[in-house]
Amino acid sequence: YSKKSSLWTRVIKAIHGDDGKLDKGVIVEGQTCWTSIVKEARSLKGGVIKELFPRLYALELHKHATVRIKLMAPSLDNSFRRRERSGAEESQFKSLLEIVHVINLVPCEDRYFWSLESEGDYSVASIRKLIEEKCFQDVGISTRWVKSVPSKVNITAWKIKTNALPTRLNLSRHGMDIDTLMCPVCKGG
Repeated sequence: YSKKSSLWTRVIKAIHGDDGKLDKGVIVEGQTCWTSIVKEARSLKGGVIKELFPRLYALELHKHATVRIKLMAPSLDNSFRRRERSGAEESQFKSLLEIVHVINLVPCEDRYFWSLESEGDYSVASIRKLIEEKCFQDVGISTRWVKSVPSKVNITAWKIKTNALPTRLNLSRHGMDIDTLMCPVCKGG
Protein backbone atom coordinates (compact mmCIF):
# COMPACT_ATOMS: atom_id res chain seq x y z
CA TYR A 1 0.00 0.00 0.00
CA SER A 2 2.86 2.42 -0.64
CA LYS A 3 0.77 4.54 -3.03
CA LYS A 4 -2.61 4.98 -1.37
CA SER A 5 -4.32 6.29 -4.52
CA SER A 6 -2.86 3.84 -7.04
CA LEU A 7 -5.24 1.61 -8.94
CA TRP A 8 -3.60 -1.56 -7.60
CA THR A 9 -4.03 -0.42 -3.99
CA ARG A 10 -7.69 0.37 -4.63
CA VAL A 11 -8.22 -3.05 -6.25
CA ILE A 12 -6.67 -4.88 -3.28
CA LYS A 13 -8.70 -2.80 -0.82
CA ALA A 14 -11.89 -3.45 -2.79
CA ILE A 15 -11.27 -7.20 -2.75
CA HIS A 16 -9.71 -7.66 0.69
CA GLY A 17 -10.79 -4.56 2.67
CA ASP A 18 -8.72 -1.64 3.96
CA ASP A 19 -6.44 -3.83 6.07
CA GLY A 20 -6.11 -6.56 3.43
CA LYS A 21 -7.68 -9.01 5.94
CA LEU A 22 -4.22 -10.00 7.08
CA ASP A 23 -3.94 -11.78 10.43
CA LYS A 24 -7.73 -11.66 10.87
CA GLY A 25 -8.31 -15.40 10.55
CA VAL A 26 -10.44 -14.82 7.46
CA ILE A 27 -11.04 -17.96 5.44
CA VAL A 28 -10.65 -17.28 1.73
CA GLU A 29 -11.77 -19.92 -0.73
CA GLY A 30 -9.17 -20.86 -3.32
CA GLN A 31 -5.53 -19.88 -3.55
CA THR A 32 -4.75 -16.20 -3.96
CA CYS A 33 -1.55 -14.22 -3.88
CA TRP A 34 -2.51 -12.78 -0.49
CA THR A 35 -3.31 -16.16 1.08
CA SER A 36 -0.03 -17.65 -0.10
CA ILE A 37 1.95 -14.69 1.30
CA VAL A 38 0.16 -14.90 4.65
CA LYS A 39 0.61 -18.68 4.76
CA GLU A 40 4.34 -18.33 4.05
CA ALA A 41 4.76 -15.61 6.68
CA ARG A 42 2.91 -17.71 9.26
CA SER A 43 5.05 -20.75 8.49
CA LEU A 44 8.21 -18.69 9.01
CA LYS A 45 6.83 -17.41 12.31
CA GLY A 46 5.96 -20.98 13.25
CA GLY A 47 9.59 -21.98 13.30
CA VAL A 48 10.65 -23.19 9.87
CA ILE A 49 14.01 -21.43 10.31
CA LYS A 50 14.25 -22.97 13.76
CA GLU A 51 13.53 -26.42 12.27
CA LEU A 52 15.78 -26.08 9.22
CA PHE A 53 18.78 -24.82 11.17
CA PRO A 54 18.32 -25.99 14.79
CA ARG A 55 22.03 -25.72 15.66
CA LEU A 56 22.23 -22.14 14.39
CA TYR A 57 19.00 -21.24 16.16
CA ALA A 58 20.52 -22.54 19.41
CA LEU A 59 23.54 -20.25 18.85
CA GLU A 60 21.41 -17.17 18.12
CA LEU A 61 21.19 -14.60 20.94
CA HIS A 62 18.37 -12.57 19.34
CA LYS A 63 15.74 -15.23 18.62
CA HIS A 64 13.18 -12.68 17.39
CA ALA A 65 15.45 -10.74 15.04
CA THR A 66 13.93 -9.85 11.68
CA VAL A 67 15.44 -10.87 8.36
CA ARG A 68 16.23 -7.21 7.69
CA ILE A 69 18.20 -6.85 10.94
CA LYS A 70 20.12 -10.06 10.27
CA LEU A 71 20.97 -9.06 6.69
CA MET A 72 22.07 -5.55 7.70
CA ALA A 73 24.56 -6.96 10.21
CA PRO A 74 28.17 -7.34 9.04
CA SER A 75 27.73 -11.12 9.13
CA LEU A 76 24.89 -13.56 9.79
CA ASP A 77 26.80 -15.01 12.72
CA ASN A 78 27.28 -11.57 14.28
CA SER A 79 24.62 -12.24 16.93
CA PHE A 80 25.63 -15.83 17.71
CA ARG A 81 26.78 -16.49 21.28
CA ARG A 82 29.92 -18.07 19.79
CA ARG A 83 31.36 -18.92 16.35
CA GLU A 84 29.89 -21.98 14.67
CA ARG A 85 31.94 -25.15 14.89
CA SER A 86 32.74 -27.66 12.17
CA GLY A 87 30.27 -30.44 11.47
CA ALA A 88 26.52 -29.82 11.67
CA GLU A 89 26.85 -26.15 12.67
CA GLU A 90 29.20 -25.38 9.79
CA SER A 91 27.03 -27.32 7.33
CA GLN A 92 23.87 -25.51 8.44
CA PHE A 93 25.62 -22.13 8.28
CA LYS A 94 26.77 -22.81 4.69
CA SER A 95 23.22 -23.84 3.74
CA LEU A 96 21.83 -20.67 5.30
CA LEU A 97 24.36 -18.54 3.41
CA GLU A 98 23.34 -20.20 0.12
CA ILE A 99 19.71 -19.30 0.77
CA VAL A 100 20.39 -15.75 1.95
CA HIS A 101 23.07 -14.66 -0.53
CA VAL A 102 20.49 -14.05 -3.29
CA ILE A 103 18.38 -11.71 -1.13
CA ASN A 104 18.88 -8.04 -1.94
CA LEU A 105 17.12 -5.59 0.35
CA VAL A 106 16.80 -2.04 -0.90
CA PRO A 107 16.08 0.90 1.41
CA CYS A 108 12.56 1.74 0.22
CA GLU A 109 8.97 1.00 1.14
CA ASP A 110 7.45 -2.25 -0.06
CA ARG A 111 5.40 -1.77 -3.19
CA TYR A 112 3.82 -3.64 -6.04
CA PHE A 113 5.57 -3.37 -9.38
CA TRP A 114 3.69 -3.80 -12.66
CA SER A 115 6.35 -4.87 -15.14
CA LEU A 116 4.30 -3.83 -18.19
CA GLU A 117 4.77 -0.16 -17.32
CA SER A 118 8.13 1.58 -17.03
CA GLU A 119 7.07 3.40 -13.85
CA GLY A 120 5.76 0.15 -12.36
CA ASP A 121 2.15 1.24 -11.75
CA TYR A 122 -0.76 -0.89 -12.92
CA SER A 123 -2.99 0.57 -15.61
CA VAL A 124 -5.98 -0.79 -17.46
CA ALA A 125 -4.44 0.49 -20.71
CA SER A 126 -1.33 -1.66 -20.26
CA ILE A 127 -3.32 -4.85 -19.69
CA ARG A 128 -5.65 -3.99 -22.59
CA LYS A 129 -2.62 -3.62 -24.88
CA LEU A 130 -1.27 -6.97 -23.70
CA ILE A 131 -4.61 -8.69 -24.28
CA GLU A 132 -4.85 -7.10 -27.74
CA GLU A 133 -1.38 -8.34 -28.65
CA LYS A 134 -2.01 -11.88 -27.40
CA CYS A 135 -5.62 -12.44 -28.46
CA PHE A 136 -6.19 -10.26 -31.51
CA GLN A 137 -2.99 -10.71 -33.50
CA ASP A 138 -4.87 -11.79 -36.63
CA VAL A 139 -7.32 -8.85 -36.59
CA GLY A 140 -4.66 -6.22 -37.23
CA ILE A 141 -7.00 -3.42 -36.18
CA SER A 142 -6.93 -1.68 -32.83
CA THR A 143 -9.86 -2.24 -30.48
CA ARG A 144 -9.83 1.27 -29.07
CA TRP A 145 -13.26 2.72 -28.46
CA VAL A 146 -14.65 5.74 -30.28
CA LYS A 147 -15.98 7.88 -27.45
CA SER A 148 -18.41 9.86 -29.59
CA VAL A 149 -20.64 6.83 -30.32
CA PRO A 150 -22.67 4.70 -27.89
CA SER A 151 -20.94 1.71 -26.27
CA LYS A 152 -23.21 -0.78 -28.04
CA VAL A 153 -21.94 0.52 -31.40
CA ASN A 154 -18.32 0.08 -30.30
CA ILE A 155 -19.07 -3.42 -29.01
CA THR A 156 -20.86 -4.41 -32.22
CA ALA A 157 -18.00 -3.04 -34.35
CA TRP A 158 -15.50 -4.98 -32.23
CA LYS A 159 -17.54 -8.18 -32.59
CA ILE A 160 -17.67 -7.71 -36.37
CA LYS A 161 -13.88 -7.15 -36.55
CA THR A 162 -13.19 -10.27 -34.49
CA ASN A 163 -15.90 -12.38 -36.19
CA ALA A 164 -17.63 -12.83 -32.82
CA LEU A 165 -21.23 -11.96 -33.75
CA PRO A 166 -23.64 -14.74 -32.75
CA THR A 167 -24.49 -15.71 -36.33
CA ARG A 168 -25.82 -19.20 -37.04
CA LEU A 169 -22.46 -20.19 -38.49
CA ASN A 170 -20.49 -18.90 -35.48
CA LEU A 171 -22.90 -20.54 -33.04
CA SER A 172 -22.56 -23.89 -34.83
CA ARG A 173 -18.75 -23.52 -34.77
CA HIS A 174 -18.96 -23.21 -30.99
CA GLY A 175 -20.88 -26.46 -30.68
CA MET A 176 -24.51 -25.29 -30.63
CA ASP A 177 -26.91 -27.56 -32.47
CA ILE A 178 -28.40 -25.41 -35.26
CA ASP A 179 -31.08 -26.90 -37.58
CA THR A 180 -29.94 -24.97 -40.61
CA LEU A 181 -27.23 -22.44 -41.36
CA MET A 182 -29.52 -20.66 -43.85
CA CYS A 183 -30.64 -17.11 -43.05
CA PRO A 184 -34.22 -17.23 -41.70
CA VAL A 185 -35.10 -13.94 -43.46
CA CYS A 186 -33.68 -14.35 -46.97
CA LYS A 187 -33.10 -18.14 -46.92
CA GLY A 188 -29.54 -17.53 -48.18
CA GLY A 189 -26.28 -19.02 -46.93
